[in-house]
Amino acid sequence: MKRSTVLWRFRRNPLRRSSYVVEGWALLTLGAAATVGAVLTGLAVTRDIDARYAQQRHDRHPATAVLTEDADIPATYGAPSWTPVRWVVPPGEPRTGRARVSSGLRRGERTTIWLDDRGRLTAKPLSPSTGLVQATVTGSVVGLGLWSGALIGGGIAAAFSERRRLDRWEAEWVQVGPRWDHRSA
Repeated sequence: MKRSTVLWRFRRNPLRRSSYVVEGWALLTLGAAATVGAVLTGLAVTRDIDARYAQQRHDRHPATAVLTEDADIPATYGAPSWTPVRWVVPPGEPRTGRARVSSGLRRGERTTIWLDDRGRLTAKPLSPSTGLVQATVTGSVVGLGLWSGALIGGGIAAAFSERRRLDRWEAEWVQVGPRWDHRSA
């Protein structure tokens, strides 16, 4: 983009109004604040989500369970199936539930399941690298969304301001125009 089209609000011009300069500075300030705010928000979201994944890795632990039925063969090759399993929690209390296991396992075979700190079935926690990637992507999307929303809002505000300015120009021209128009005299 040419420099003259980007910085037109700041050029000296006898027709330039002070509202153009104020609007230019407001848009520059909004752009800078939106950029800084989006980066800080994205970093905060990334850090929060990564901390949640780290807490999940801390709270969840693997356990061994025994299948109480044969694992179904799913329609999709290699997809896990939900199969009833039985496991024992530390005080020796047996529990049962449905867990995702590899297809093809038979009744009585052992498999690894994941339990939370209360001994309930839960999903396997994400690895540190996968958790960081997901947290980074989520933080980036949140930051980009915030930045885009702020800039779109600023553009809409600038469009309303421009419309109001054009209405004022038109009202002034209605008063001044007949004095300049020699044909109506």
